[in-house]
Amino acid sequence: MKIERRIKFIRETERKITFSVNREPLRFFCGACDASAEMLSINEAVKRTAKIWREIVDSIENGDLHSTETEAGEIYVCAASLSAIFERKK
Repeated sequence: MKIERRIKFIRETERKITFSVNREPLRFFCGACDASAEMLSINEAVKRTAKIWREIVDSIENGDLHSTETEAGEIYVCAASLSAIFERKK
């Protein structure tokens, strides 16, 4: 009699992404620009570029967009780098 074994592997991951809604432009120091720059939430970046959220996040992860993260975990994108990268792709 032949005994058959099966092993099941499960990988679970968790990712926390925080969004914020701000009416006034925020200015933070952008290390890549080496200057104070207007910083946008990811939602505001999506609105300004008409790109999908995932494309903005991928550009941040690839290092194409300058970004900063607050102590609360909120991610902001440098408006200058956003304009530069998406104007170039048109």
